[in-house]
Amino acid sequence: MYLEEGPLLPALMASTAIPVYFPPQAMNGDQLVDGGITNNIPIDKAYEKGADTIYCMLSECRHQFSHSVNGLFNMIIRTAQVSQHQKLRNDIRRIADDTELYLLDLCINTRLTSVLDFSKTEMIIEEAYRFAKRALKQGYGCVPLPIEES
Repeated sequence: MYLEEGPLLPALMASTAIPVYFPPQAMNGDQLVDGGITNNIPIDKAYEKGADTIYCMLSECRHQFSHSVNGLFNMIIRTAQVSQHQKLRNDIRRIADDTELYLLDLCINTRLTSVLDFSKTEMIIEEAYRFAKRALKQGYGCVPLPIEES
């Protein structure tokens, strides 16, 4: 479900409803959670709305999957990340021929301790801004997830 109109506060509360940490938010009879849980990089939605050029920055480093995780919560988060990664690959396959797609792969070694560790938020925002500005000024983008033949 995508919210395109209506009251802002319930939409913001739903956007922060990270499972296990915060409860789903009720809105118009539906239970809503953070959209990143089901569609972290909604290039499919942009395409469906008619975009023929799409720019986005990956919200997590794609190389992070090379290390293992410990603990139940970290395994749950990794499972969600793997699912999101696969959805993005499938979306790229589906729209690649009809769309100019620029996925910027920003990897910052933050050493955050959890998804609720906001201690380096300012540094991450500043680094992401510098990276995006430089990438767009130089006119490059990359599709970091190669499309393999199935």
